[in-house]
Amino acid sequence: GATALVDVVTGSRIGLALTPATSIVAHMQASATAADGARAVAHGGDEVWAGWDGDELRVRIGAPGAAPRWHTTLVHSGSPFRSELVTLHVVGDLVVGTLHHPSASWTQAFAVGLAAGALRWRHTVTGLGPIAHSAYLNRVASRIEGPDLVIQGVETGGAYLCTVELATGRE
Repeated sequence: GATALVDVVTGSRIGLALTPATSIVAHMQASATAADGARAVAHGGDEVWAGWDGDELRVRIGAPGAAPRWHTTLVHSGSPFRSELVTLHVVGDLVVGTLHHPSASWTQAFAVGLAAGALRWRHTVTGLGPIAHSAYLNRVASRIEGPDLVIQGVETGGAYLCTVELATGRE
């Protein structure tokens, strides 16, 4: 059968996957953050930002337009093809989010300390697991729900929903 692929935030159809038909949740809550190339979240008078900065995918904080107080590198790439996408949330003393490639079957969750930018944890979620492919689509969105980061992935090979504990990074 064929399964319709939908945008996890808007619910609009973005393609078809020739896989056994399975039930796919059409969209997350309206408060979910869809993965994008760069994300910014206001926090007090500061801006928490995640995205590509030259050859590095970074998380940083600082006043808008000023030098960042700190930055943490999540990915370093010497390649001109930098496609990893992020979601971003500030909760308590953490900056949390997801990182994934839109054409590969993986998603990582991460937490960085808000005060100094130290990486607290990084976890590759189980999701659908590794899938061999020559063409693939991976869409990810996330939201904070109580003590957890809720992650939804809609991939060519299927869909998943998982939670990651904010305190520990445990799925």
